[in-house]
Amino acid sequence: MAGDVVRLNFDPVHGTRVCVRLVTGDAVLQVSGVFDMTGVSAGEVNLALPLDVKPKQFLSDRKAAAVGIEVTYSGACPPQWQQADPPLFAVASVSNDEGTGPAEFVFQAIDTTPSITFDASGVIGTCAPSNNTGKVAFDSVCTANLPAGNPVSGTIKFTDIFGGNGDPLPFRVVGK
Repeated sequence: MAGDVVRLNFDPVHGTRVCVRLVTGDAVLQVSGVFDMTGVSAGEVNLALPLDVKPKQFLSDRKAAAVGIEVTYSGACPPQWQQADPPLFAVASVSNDEGTGPAEFVFQAIDTTPSITFDASGVIGTCAPSNNTGKVAFDSVCTANLPAGNPVSGTIKFTDIFGGNGDPLPFRVVGK
């Protein structure tokens, strides 16, 4: 089940401010905020979201797979997205499991055939429609086993709502 604590492997070498954005798949709960991590050592950290009792209960009633969490090394929240210099994402979780499986990328593709590619050799991603109900905030999930520590660049491609090729979405991510 989901919780109000975001778990991530933090490394101050990438920056000391992280933007955390959370949304449930049905888009009923949406939360965002910046955490100042100045003085925090590298390693696994738990960030408690400042939620009142009702949102906490609502979140705890959701499966972790029905919650999208985005963590970026950025002082702006949401981060300023530039094609030439996309934000650096961190793999994060809102569940109590150890998160040893592949990294998941959830997004609203409005497409049945999104794809994800990486510039690192041996990193292969696969995409499929999300199995979760309430696909308002996100309808697709891509997975990949990422190398730990070093940033990896990638691109998500999808078809736009008119059937044409949408603009590729470049990103950078740091694996656990």
